[in-house]
Amino acid sequence: TKHSKTITSICIASMIRGEKDEFDGDGKKIVCMRLITAGLDGLIRIHSADELYDSDISKETQSKNKIHLPYLHGVKTSLPITALAMSPDSTRLVVGTSTGFVTVRQRAKYVPQGVKRKSAYEPKAGTYSFFMRGASADADAD
Repeated sequence: TKHSKTITSICIASMIRGEKDEFDGDGKKIVCMRLITAGLDGLIRIHSADELYDSDISKETQSKNKIHLPYLHGVKTSLPITALAMSPDSTRLVVGTSTGFVTVRQRAKYVPQGVKRKSAYEPKAGTYSFFMRGASADADAD
């Protein structure tokens, strides 16, 4: 790994890809394995660990004695990390730092491609845009 200081925590997480009801060709849910490492350099690095759990690939790699864990994502924190854990449903990442702070990070909800999220813009009360909100909406046909 590319940590510049000692790795203090390692965690394995299984994550369901796509929608909750998405299945592969065999009728099984698509599950991806992730190896999460954290260290005293303040880095959290996420690697793909699918190669470790895929039976076809693991037989080939056992003969070579080399396992490749591709780097997927990283997060830099300002403090050294001493503890790391993932919730059983893989939605929350708990990080403990050397100063005693505990941080809980929650994954954003999955939104399929092509679906737009609602705009979170709400005009401030007392402004012109607050007064004019909904002016272009059509009245209900009663």
